[in-house]
Amino acid sequence: MKKNYTVNEALEKLKKYCVYQERCHTEVKKKLYEMGMIKSSIDKIIGILVSENFLNESRFANQFVSGKFNIKGWGKYKIINEMKIKSISDYDINNAISKINKNDYLNKIQILSEKKLMQLEKYTTKKKKEKLYNFLNYRGWEIDLINEQIKKIY
Repeated sequence: MKKNYTVNEALEKLKKYCVYQERCHTEVKKKLYEMGMIKSSIDKIIGILVSENFLNESRFANQFVSGKFNIKGWGKYKIINEMKIKSISDYDINNAISKINKNDYLNKIQILSEKKLMQLEKYTTKKKKEKLYNFLNYRGWEIDLINEQIKKIY
């Protein structure tokens, strides 16, 4: 049987949820719906979480961009698309994306390419180019940067 939460119980649970890791409004709403909360309670809880700074979309966007770029090696397109899915505002998306250092960005695509090529040694040059292109494209790197990278290597 599903537990019924009071607004205060749900609020305390969501404070812990937000402290553990940065969250966006969409994730918090989903969690609250899963807990069986009604819309008016959800709006109230989100309002409190925002006012007490447990929930901050700008901070979430900055951390999301940083993590997906530095740890996962995602390009800007994939990061932007994933944030749009989470209903992050264009302002917060653009602000967070603009904090990626251009040199770091170019170094990251270089490092990812070299690492991927080491896994592709057994393939022909044509197949390596194709696989590298698909790999970087899937991770959301811009087509012109991918093509530049392939030209640099071959």
